Parts: sequence; structure tokens; C-alpha cells
Amino acid sequence: MNVSRRFRSVGLDVVALIVAFVIFVVPFIFRFRKKAAMSEDAPTRFEIVCDHCGKHDTVPFQPKVGRSVLCKECHEASRSRAKFV
Repeated sequence: MNVSRRFRSVGLDVVALIVAFVIFVVPFIFRFRKKAAMSEDAPTRFEIVCDHCGKHDTVPFQPKVGRSVLCKECHEASRSRAKFV
């Protein structure tokens, strides 16, 4: 009986330690990893001039020669028109 109480109290200490780790350390790790990922893996943005309205904008891909490129607003407008057609 005395042995089982001893293991039970050790088990609760381990659970408390794990809970404290999850509450205090894990969010810090995720915040740190997110900031590191944003700085290192941030996609390269390319300057474009919209073929529809002439506005200067940036896109996360390198435009191909001979293909039309739209700014964010014109792209969203063309997508919304395509849904209703």
C-alpha cells in the first residue's frame, strides 16, 4: 500500500511538470519557430504592373513573359465574375 502511494505521488509530479511545460514552454517555441520561418522562408515578391488597370503591385510568383498579370483587386474581381458565369 505504501509503495503505490509513493508511485502515485511521483506520477502526479510528472503530470504537473508536463502540464507546466505545455503551458509555458511550448507557446514560446511555436512563436520562435513562426518568426524564424517568416524571416527565412518568406516568399520572394515580384513587382508587376496590372494588365487590366495599370496599378503597381507585388505577387508571390515570377510572372512569365507573354502571360497577363493582374493586381490583387482585379484578380479577385475576375474570380468573382467567373463564379457567376
